[in-house]
Amino acid sequence: MARSPPVCSHPRVETPSPVTGSTLAHYVLERTVAVGPGGTVYRAIDTRQRKYFALKVLAGDRARADHVARLEQERARAAHARDPLSARIHEVGRAVDEAGVEHAWVATAWVEGASIEARWPACELEARVAHPARAARGVASLPDLGLPHRNLKAANVLLGADGRAVVVDRGLAPPGPLASLPSADLAYVAPELLDGAEPQPTSDVWALGVLLHSAISGESTPSTGRPGRPPSLARAALPARAAELGHVYRAATTVECERRHPDARAFADELERWLAGGTIPARPPTNRAPATRPPTARAPSARPPGRPFPAPSRSARHRPCC
Repeated sequence: MARSPPVCSHPRVETPSPVTGSTLAHYVLERTVAVGPGGTVYRAIDTRQRKYFALKVLAGDRARADHVARLEQERARAAHARDPLSARIHEVGRAVDEAGVEHAWVATAWVEGASIEARWPACELEARVAHPARAARGVASLPDLGLPHRNLKAANVLLGADGRAVVVDRGLAPPGPLASLPSADLAYVAPELLDGAEPQPTSDVWALGVLLHSAISGESTPSTGRPGRPPSLARAALPARAAELGHVYRAATTVECERRHPDARAFADELERWLAGGTIPARPPTNRAPATRPPTARAPSARPPGRPFPAPSRSARHRPCC
């Protein structure tokens, strides 16, 4: 199905990306790393500091002046943060390339490594689950600065040569409506964001839950039936020990955001408990006190020894939120 073009006051003209080997501002664009709807990422060397950075030349709505200004504000707020699990924004700016074309760009710390989705096929379950846990630790520092990630997905978690999972592309989600994102990216978008709400720490928890889904299932690209619904997780296909991870996943991807883990730190705590051999409670964590039910005076009916009670009806069971 063809995608409807965005409504705007003037036709959009796509700006060609700078050529590899050229200079933009004080960066030499050494090689192209990735190309996507949000722009082109280069491995670039800062000629002032003689250091490598990941320089993303922004495209489309991400190059808008208001979006670039927000990125600069986030850079300033996180300037003194030193989190080894999250790639810090180094610099934001605008510059004219050698062809005379102006570009908006953002430079972040360079991470030598591949995305976790590229490494998963060769990993055992425990190793795959360790990656979302480490990514959650990287995201956990951002709410302390008042900075939700906004653009968390498997492609934005890199596994460095030293085994660290580093979160990149912080704050680079497109401004405006998110429903037009590619379907693979849309699965990571919490339902409240599709309704126009401002990103919150629980919005990142949803994305971490979808990341966990991929780690459990081994599917690098999660799919969902419709936007705002989490990918299904076939319980029958899970190893016995992995069934407990389903509790974490369903809690993280509950449609009601107030019933998810309160933040990435709580999500990481549960995964690390599982990795250490601990157990995960079946009841999803909640940010609100559970409703109390008045005691009932009815006694359970007696059953002969060896005869189990019938399973409760579906309406009486705790229903998973997905």
